Amino acid sequence: MIDKHFSELIQGASKDIGYKFKNSSLLLEALTHKSYANENKLNYNNERLEYLGDSIIDFAIAYILFNQFSKSNEGLLSRFRAALVNEKKLSEIARRINLNKYIILGKGERLTSGNEKDSILCGTYEAVIAAIFLDSNLNSVLKIVKKHFEKEFENITSKDIMQDYKTAILIFCQEKYKITPSYELVSQTGPDHDCTFEVKIMINGSEYGRGSGKTKKEAEQQAAKEAIYKIVSSHREDE
Repeated sequence: MIDKHFSELIQGASKDIGYKFKNSSLLLEALTHKSYANENKLNYNNERLEYLGDSIIDFAIAYILFNQFSKSNEGLLSRFRAALVNEKKLSEIARRINLNKYIILGKGERLTSGNEKDSILCGTYEAVIAAIFLDSNLNSVLKIVKKHFEKEFENITSKDIMQDYKTAILIFCQEKYKITPSYELVSQTGPDHDCTFEVKIMINGSEYGRGSGKTKKEAEQQAAKEAIYKIVSSHREDE
């Protein structure tokens, strides 16, 4: 049984998301950050849904782009998808549908305005999309994602593909080697509420750079940045 406070929160979130849940417990789980779950000794948080939602959004955006840009080749479609499916863009979408008003955070995260952090907003949005999928089906997810990204689908252009380092290195690897770079976690240090991640980027089986940050995605951006500089420097030496 969901108490009155959470029931009102779920109703508000459902309205702003644009989807009415049959199983409201799924939305509650999607909105529950691990900081709140840890403080209140809950046996659930939104991390598992975030994991699933990451893949579902990737597919949904790819499918919509495939149909909308019927004459675009694989390379351009991949670039558009990379420009849309990243922490910065997903956190923008999350703010647009007011998820920052509904995220259930622990005291520490509330004090540091965790509901405005890109990493938390992005993860919560991914979890919400997974919850919709589990509550309904893929067609419902496609309709919701298309609605949430309506502005982006209308305005996306080739200039959007260079908005971040990960996109840039993805483009390079696809055009140069016909592969996708991979990111591997090297270490995670510090407490859960203030940990630092170190990540390395692998291209063709070789390490091209490392980066660190307060989130894995931030660390991946730094690793991609280092890889770009390494590649540019290498090309200059060859000239």
